[in-house]
Amino acid sequence: MPLARNRDYRILMLGQCLSALGGGISYTLLPLIVADITRSGAQTGLVGTLESMPHLLFGLLAGVAADRWSRWRIMVYADAGRALLTLLLPLTLLLSLPFMPVLYAVIVPITTLGVFFVGAYQAWVPSVVGINQVGAAIAYGEAVLAGGFIVGSALAGLLMVWVGPGPTLALDAFSFMISVATLLALRHRSQGTVAPRATTSVVLEMKEAISFIHRLPALRSIIVLWAFINFARAPMVAASTFYVTIDRHKPASHFGIFIASFMGGFIFGGIAAGRVKQRAGLAMLAGNVVTGVAIMLMPLVGSYGLMILLALLAGASNSFVLSLYLSLRTKLTPDKLLGRVGATARFLLFALSSVGSLAGGLVIDAAGGSGALYAIGAVMILLSALFALVPSLRNARPPEAAVPAS
Repeated sequence: MPLARNRDYRILMLGQCLSALGGGISYTLLPLIVADITRSGAQTGLVGTLESMPHLLFGLLAGVAADRWSRWRIMVYADAGRALLTLLLPLTLLLSLPFMPVLYAVIVPITTLGVFFVGAYQAWVPSVVGINQVGAAIAYGEAVLAGGFIVGSALAGLLMVWVGPGPTLALDAFSFMISVATLLALRHRSQGTVAPRATTSVVLEMKEAISFIHRLPALRSIIVLWAFINFARAPMVAASTFYVTIDRHKPASHFGIFIASFMGGFIFGGIAAGRVKQRAGLAMLAGNVVTGVAIMLMPLVGSYGLMILLALLAGASNSFVLSLYLSLRTKLTPDKLLGRVGATARFLLFALSSVGSLAGGLVIDAAGGSGALYAIGAVMILLSALFALVPSLRNARPPEAAVPAS
């Protein structure tokens, strides 16, 4: 069935778009609040590291859960829990209570629920759209999510000035409630192959996924590449927060526009990725180089307008690489392993991201936001050059793009 006629996919995208709007608000607003309270790049990096910890502690378990139990139920319960926990942050601000202790207390459980949601969501979408529509569904999905994020990011800085950070953060909690409502409105709640319960241990099930990744060089190489890309990109928000608001002394609204521009590029990148049929691995490398160059140029341009255009370009190229990665990973993995393979990939990704966030925070304190942006861009370009030497990555392509035997 075409995606445009798939009722459940449309409802799912509506809910996730509105949820992304709330996510865009928190994504933009929290670094501003933390930077304003602490004036410390290291503490901003620490928040990013705490957000990565649940992926390391529970990511593999979330993958097993997504392959054993109802993915739809996991998503509903996860977003209901995130709504309640996220609501504590605006209440803390509205009641003038110490913000950082509450943030440190709730950030890990909120992200833990997010780990289970993403694990179930990414494994569940193919059963909603059909395997032949996965590439297009991921590309359009990224574009839709980016649209919500753009609006949320743009609104964050403005609403922070107009109504204050407390009511603005409350919108994120409300967006999770909307997501739950749309999930409850879906007719399709089943999934594809579900691993039998109690026939094997959790450890053996995870070993099966790791063994599968190891046996498929193309899958293994794109997972490792994306993990290292996120190591380099992990301090991007913290670095740009300090660069825009502290190094260049711009108001919070300017930072909101910067993040909205970056996410605006995701719309174009996701759609462009859906058109790539051959040499997806090479396309990922090229897109990553473009991202690195754009980030390195940001501190060099004197014009704020040019910086916004570079943010748009960086977002488009980053989304292009992400969409290709998700599409390749999904198409190369059988349905019964989707949850566990995705969880294994995210475990590696966030293990490296947590290190990147801490390292980036130290670079910010030592060299400012501009120095951190230079470092991020340079490392991304270097990674593409190194991974270009890996044949399985250069030749990675979807199964249907395989060259027929002569």
